[in-house]
Amino acid sequence: MRIAVDIDNVLADTANAVLKGINKKYNTKFTEEDVSSWDHRWDINGTTISYTDELFELYDTFGFLYSIPAYKDGVNAVRNMIHNNHEVFLLTGRMPKYKPMTDLWANRVYPNITVRYADGKEKYSDLFDVLIDDSPREVKNVSRAGKHVLLMDRPWNRDVPKIYGKRVYNWNEVMNCIKYKLW
Repeated sequence: MRIAVDIDNVLADTANAVLKGINKKYNTKFTEEDVSSWDHRWDINGTTISYTDELFELYDTFGFLYSIPAYKDGVNAVRNMIHNNHEVFLLTGRMPKYKPMTDLWANRVYPNITVRYADGKEKYSDLFDVLIDDSPREVKNVSRAGKHVLLMDRPWNRDVPKIYGKRVYNWNEVMNCIKYKLW
């Protein structure tokens, strides 16, 4: 199969890296469970904290993208997919200005893997059979394009209807879905 895998919050623990920066900056204790949408906002003592604004501020900090930890089970699963002769590539919605650091991160984790950059992953749906992603928008659009979607469970996507993909809770489930074509 041809499998496209998102980077942020699927292969890279981006939300927790961003929250670590927010918590340090604002002396807060937010967790991933506190992020219910892409542009989540908190009002703390008269200060509005925007998850998205803080994310892009950190993205623009030299070395931040390279330093985001990869989920070890995701790394092993992708390597396993490649070993089992699946065509795997990374498909991210990151802006082009983040390409150099994203490519460095990807090649550190998965030497020689292809990274594609897409604003609207459904535009690339002819390149894959299955998309593994966490974005409600991407999951809806790709499933409407007629492709199989595995939705990695995250707090910000828990209201996505079942019709848009199969929700998976860990990489073992992902591997079983791929092995047995459970969509």
